[in-house]
Amino acid sequence: MRATGRRVVLVTNAHQKAIALKMQRTELAGHFDRIVCAHELGLPKEQVDFWARLHAIEPFMRESTLFVDDSVSVLRAARDYGIRHLCAVLRPDTSQPARSVTEFPRSTISAN
Repeated sequence: MRATGRRVVLVTNAHQKAIALKMQRTELAGHFDRIVCAHELGLPKEQVDFWARLHAIEPFMRESTLFVDDSVSVLRAARDYGIRHLCAVLRPDTSQPARSVTEFPRSTISAN
């Protein structure tokens, strides 16, 4: 995605300390232009107002942004804010079978 000039931003409900530990263990931080923890914005991703706060610090175009998440309630909030391209992760835990999600396009990419 970066090769096409797009920003790649990780937006998470995880606390900053937890995400720092995860990034240290997985060495994934270098794949993101920015990591935003919901705690920084004072609201979880499940709330529509979260997206307005995110937009204020990390501007994005709602009609061309792709947002991928494993939580249908988070995807609904993003949709209600006006993010056009949404994708549900069907198998966020590889030790579990894929979930059935019909409300949003699906990704077969595993989160683990």
